[in-house]
This record gives sequence, C-alpha cells and structure tokens, in this order.
Amino acid sequence: MVLPRFDRYLRFSRMAREIYADYSDLVETFGLDEVWCAVTGTQKFRERGLESLENEIHERVKFELGITVSVGASWNKIFAKLGSGPTLD
Repeated sequence: MVLPRFDRYLRFSRMAREIYADYSDLVETFGLDEVWCAVTGTQKFRERGLESLENEIHERVKFELGITVSVGASWNKIFAKLGSGPTLD
C-alpha cells in the first residue's frame, strides 16, 4: 500500500503552475492538476509557435520537477483537453 502524500502533491502542483506562468499571464487553474494557459498573444508563441511551446513545457516540467504532464493545444479548452492525450514517457 502506498500512503498518500497530499503535501507533496500540492507542492508539485504549485511548482508546475510557476513554470506555466513563465509562458503566459493568462493561466487558469482547474482543480489541483489541470491548467489552461492562453499563449497565442505572447512573445514566445510568436517566436516559436504552438508545437514548440507544447514540447518545451512538457520537457521543462519533466526536467525540473521529474514528473510528466500531458500538454494539448487548441483554440478552446475542450479541444485542448482532448488533444492532450497520454504522455509517452
């Protein structure tokens, strides 16, 4: 049996949100582990494009926090969620 570590869950959730905030000022949280970021108006989006940002966020969370996340992009939240799919790591 694995005991829950809610304190760690909260800590990693906060750290992940700090990473997401580096990509947009428009970050909306939904629960502890789901976040939407509006990046289309950002400089990083204009410089790198959406797919590059998806990959960068995914890799950065994996490298800095040691966890994997699903990242999806679309023109609205529902399609972004559907597009996130499972991670392959």
